Amino acid sequence: MSGGWTGSGTLAVEVAFLETPHRLALTCSLADRTLTARWCTQPLQSGRLASQRAPRGSV
Repeated sequence: MSGGWTGSGTLAVEVAFLETPHRLALTCSLADRTLTARWCTQPLQSGRLASQRAPRGSV
């Protein structure tokens, strides 16, 4: 994860999911009270974020 303040009251963060090829960009505006999210890479499957995880083998 990396990020920082890009302007007065705007925080931008990029999240890299370590066990998958997914990357997500988040932008938070304090003045607008908004949070936006966009995929930097196309997810391998559609669905909720919780389903975007690495498959686990049986233990």
